Amino acid sequence: MVDETKGNQGLYQSNLVGTTLQKKKEGKFQAMELPRTVFKAIMQKGYNVPTPIQRKAIPKILSGVNVVATARTGSGKTAAFLVPIIAKLAAHSQIVGARCIILSPTHELALQTSRFFKEFSRNTNLRVGVIVGGTVLEKQFEVLAQNPDVIIATPGRLLHHIVLFSFIEIERNKV
Repeated sequence: MVDETKGNQGLYQSNLVGTTLQKKKEGKFQAMELPRTVFKAIMQKGYNVPTPIQRKAIPKILSGVNVVATARTGSGKTAAFLVPIIAKLAAHSQIVGARCIILSPTHELALQTSRFFKEFSRNTNLRVGVIVGGTVLEKQFEVLAQNPDVIIATPGRLLHHIVLFSFIEIERNKV
């Protein structure tokens, strides 16, 4: 359910999936009022029914509520936070600066999150950049120069870019 006081419902009104099916499809992705591009990617990925963490977190994040959640490995946590991020950002912004930064504790998890982001955003023109240690800095500068909407980073390498290079504008972050 979207919190109408935050004004988010109007944002997605024209391309929502599930607004008229909400009673019949309670607890399904169709009831989450997702943009068609995101809903289509979820279906293409083969997800038919949200996991408990997804069912609880996605609507709250979409309504603007901050969520701290834990769940077991393989429970769908990554989709639980990526789906609302993609839904909120919707399309690539020409204005320079990332609109979302996702911190990942490890290089491997950052790469995995990036793969999932690309799968869930495949029907949009959103751009993602990965900034992790153990990678050549010049390639990361190229990634940042392409104006990603979302940066997925490990804390140390992100701090390296912010402090030493002032290359990432953190003021523009929306999600």
